[in-house]
Amino acid sequence: MILLMTLSMLLINLPSARASTDELLLQLQCTSFLKKFDRIVSHTATGDAQASPVTGFPYLRTSRFLVSFRDQVMGQAALRQWLGMMRQLDAQARAMEWSHLDAEWQAFIAAAKPVVMGNSSTMEAISQCGRYLVTKDLAKPDRLKALRDVVQVAGDYQVWKRITGLYYLTRYATLDGIEKLAELTHERYRSKLDELMPVATRKIFTPQATSFLGTDQLRSLMQNISRNPLQIPLPSKKQAELLLQHYAPVWVPGQTSENDSIGKPSWLTDQSWPYVDTQQPVTYTLLSHTRFQGITLLQLVYTIWFPGRTAESAIDSLAGHLDGITWRVTLDPQGQPLIYDSMHNCGCYHLFFPVADSGLEPEPVNADSATVEERALVPQQVATLQQGERVHLYITAGSHDLVRVRVRRPEPSSVSYELEDYNELRSLATESDVRRSLFDPAGLVPGTERLESLYLWPMGVLRPGAMRQWGHHATAFVGRRHFDQPDLMERYFVYRQ
Repeated sequence: MILLMTLSMLLINLPSARASTDELLLQLQCTSFLKKFDRIVSHTATGDAQASPVTGFPYLRTSRFLVSFRDQVMGQAALRQWLGMMRQLDAQARAMEWSHLDAEWQAFIAAAKPVVMGNSSTMEAISQCGRYLVTKDLAKPDRLKALRDVVQVAGDYQVWKRITGLYYLTRYATLDGIEKLAELTHERYRSKLDELMPVATRKIFTPQATSFLGTDQLRSLMQNISRNPLQIPLPSKKQAELLLQHYAPVWVPGQTSENDSIGKPSWLTDQSWPYVDTQQPVTYTLLSHTRFQGITLLQLVYTIWFPGRTAESAIDSLAGHLDGITWRVTLDPQGQPLIYDSMHNCGCYHLFFPVADSGLEPEPVNADSATVEERALVPQQVATLQQGERVHLYITAGSHDLVRVRVRRPEPSSVSYELEDYNELRSLATESDVRRSLFDPAGLVPGTERLESLYLWPMGVLRPGAMRQWGHHATAFVGRRHFDQPDLMERYFVYRQ
């Protein structure tokens, strides 16, 4: 009798036991599949560095913004969104990496797909595995705790260089040079623009899209985009396009050589370095976020590329192949600009430009503070935009320094530029079927190293002066600062309105 009861219980539990075994097998196969993908990408040096892998969670990648939610108390819906956004970063990066591989390597990866996904494409299998693993981990408190413990983005500073370069001594001389450069920058912004950039040398690049949003349209667009568990402004693709068109700047670089024209980065087959095709003026765009006074704000990012920075002398430590500028617009909850900031695409020359009536002021310097670091450089306030006006950015020839920001209606333009998604740079067409990123697996643009690295290496920044991928812009030599940190406004500005 006892034997019969035992057999009955086993038969009853057999389906659930089999299901549990099948689930465990699928988890193991998915994890193995994703890890094999990663090994091949590492072996072929075709990795994409924009988002950071999460140790122990091969289906997730993260950003500094998403890491900022790590210690926040979140309900199940917020946790699902948080993991979902990291899952999306991983899927996006893997799509880029897949496009960099030739057919032979793609076949190796495809052969490792879980058995039950045999009829799915490799990218579909990656997506299915990612969603499945997220669902399983959401149900396991211990896995969620482990995720919070390990999720981080490594800084773009090499500690060993700071140690061997005696950073805590050499930083004072570097900081002195940076403060002198800041004084020179303020002096330039007080100078007459025509003296810095004669009108005859200027070339105007305006956005091809000339449409503007009305005030009511803008307010309506912004009204609902933060209605999600984490209250992050997440416009749809169409809404993002409208915002990016509305706030696209007018670029006004001085022109003394081919190096001063805006263009499209491209590769030729077997070329070691990328080049910039100046016959195709392009501004690359992406969205980012910052957190200020308990609210998450939307940021619009615009990046341009020049063929190079022209040498001003026989040995110019700042000159070299490729150059570029990134301009960022931080919007308030109503969709109005609150502050702008800019940098060169090496992460150098990070400048802040608060809107004049925004109520934002630089954080007062604490004379008693023992902290030794670079302060925010604020050379100018910017007037409030009126309907039909655009921000005009005046950029010197050769060095490509941003020396003035003006708000005005667009002037007659000699050249119009197109807006393209920044992600295009992560998978550029070549003359073969295999695509190639502008950036190497470390997030740097090959061939753009500068001689300044010979004397700035003790500050710890990886290859100072080299052009960088989004997420890898260290913007301070003394101290630590990254362009994509979500706390920059909290760190450097106070709100007095």
